[in-house]
Amino acid sequence: MGLRARIALVLVLASGVVVALLAGRGEEPTNRIPGCMRVPEAVPAAVWFPDDLPLPNGTQTTQVPDEEQGIKRVVLAVPASLDGWVEFVLDAWPKAGWNLGVGEREPFEAEDTFFKENRYGLFRARALYCDANVTEVLIVLGERGDPIPTPSGGPSVPPLVGN
Repeated sequence: MGLRARIALVLVLASGVVVALLAGRGEEPTNRIPGCMRVPEAVPAAVWFPDDLPLPNGTQTTQVPDEEQGIKRVVLAVPASLDGWVEFVLDAWPKAGWNLGVGEREPFEAEDTFFKENRYGLFRARALYCDANVTEVLIVLGERGDPIPTPSGGPSVPPLVGN
């Protein structure tokens, strides 16, 4: 094989590698954090989730654990950074009539309680996905008279699978 043929072959092979790398790039996370998780596959939304509790467009349900003692739980993949989620809640939920508690914010987690009429709940949002533009949000809901929910799966709420 002549020199020109070898150069042409190397260029063809190199361009194929570049195309393959670029094609796979869309599947790669936007922010790699050691120990981070990929966003789980979506599951059907919880039929009981309140229509008047707004969520950002594009939010997907990733888990709907069984109800226990009147406590309902759902895990969501929210298309927002952790700060974006907190800003959304602080703006949208009061406008929808939900009252917020004091809340707590840490570097990779945010929690707050909320209530409206006889419904109450809490959320725990965590930045644990490799894609920093998606936040895991656990929402726990109950009604007056139900056990008090806890975000960590304390005595009133069993822990989620894998947590």
